[in-house]
Amino acid sequence: MDHQALLAAFSDTVEEAFGVSIVLLVDQSGSMKPFAGAVPEAFDRFVASLREGGAAESSRLAVVTFAERGEIALPFTPLTAELRLEGYAPEGGTRLVDTVRDVLLALLERTWGEDERVIVAVITDGKDTSSTPEGRWELQSLSLRAQTRDWTLLTFGIGIDARIAARSLGFPDDPDSAQTLARSAESLFESLAYVSARSIPPPGVSGVTKRRH
Repeated sequence: MDHQALLAAFSDTVEEAFGVSIVLLVDQSGSMKPFAGAVPEAFDRFVASLREGGAAESSRLAVVTFAERGEIALPFTPLTAELRLEGYAPEGGTRLVDTVRDVLLALLERTWGEDERVIVAVITDGKDTSSTPEGRWELQSLSLRAQTRDWTLLTFGIGIDARIAARSLGFPDDPDSAQTLARSAESLFESLAYVSARSIPPPGVSGVTKRRH
């Protein structure tokens, strides 16, 4: 993916940082065609659940889809804004590793608030078919850096073993971080409901935080 485009997508539009920044990476390869309508619906439910949980004022969301290449579907946008996942049209192979690598590289380059939580969630239903050989080794290093910052890295396997997918990304493979779900539309709803539960700030935690300079 274009590095400068990712930096722009993940840039700040306000002076203050948010309490929670969520990045969803959603498989848009051909094997996801049975879920072409379910993915946007699951996204709408996800946004609604975050708002109902009181996270609207404190959170922002970005979405990157991936097939033969990664695409920025939604740059960082506050949950208080109008949010839609448009143009979701599954087609082609699966460039999983390289897309996650490119996203983490851009996220790790930018400045974050002192108490800002970063959540990166990957939803995929298939094996990587399009990434470069060096991408996996580069991603392993980037994932380790993200974990040393206490970022939450989640993997959801729709009809595939999420633990294997998580290991290929360098993500944690424990049951709380890597979840294998049935190949069904309901699994998409379940995965995003779990991300929502992990994203909502605990009671008493403030929304926005001061930015670290």
